[in-house]
Amino acid sequence: MNLTSIFTGIGAALAVGLVQSVVGPLVEWYVEQKRNERERRRRLIQDWREMIRDVWRNGRIMSRIDDEGHPQAEHAKIDSRYEELYLPNLTWMLRADERYYSLRSRMRPSAREEIEEDRAIRDTGLPQGLQILSEEIDRIESEWELVGEESPKSDESSGWYLGWLPFGR
Repeated sequence: MNLTSIFTGIGAALAVGLVQSVVGPLVEWYVEQKRNERERRRRLIQDWREMIRDVWRNGRIMSRIDDEGHPQAEHAKIDSRYEELYLPNLTWMLRADERYYSLRSRMRPSAREEIEEDRAIRDTGLPQGLQILSEEIDRIESEWELVGEESPKSDESSGWYLGWLPFGR
């Protein structure tokens, strides 16, 4: 063995060790960032779907819409507390919900305009406006390649999906 081969071996070992000590944590950090981003996106999808559920529930109470999205009969029993309620429009209900703003920036301009100009609710009612939002959420979920993945479940939304609304997923 000569001195050159010994120094070459030591140099190679040091180089490999240096690369592993620098590159290894960077790769681990990168993978963790991707995992966190994916989880954050799943949470956003879940929050947006919960927002639709909440707007649908509150809109039904305020506008007296039945389970299928049709106006309730005049003779239906309505809690007297709701008799004098101002009926907000879809845009008002969405803008009152902070979750809408994280979705709004990701919506297609045409869908955003239709919702915010209330064309959807004025022409066909609350369910149609929520259908547009649901389709936007599905589109974003597909773009983010989250379709078919298990969403994180909160206590309140466990097992909830859009199928119980007058429009399905």
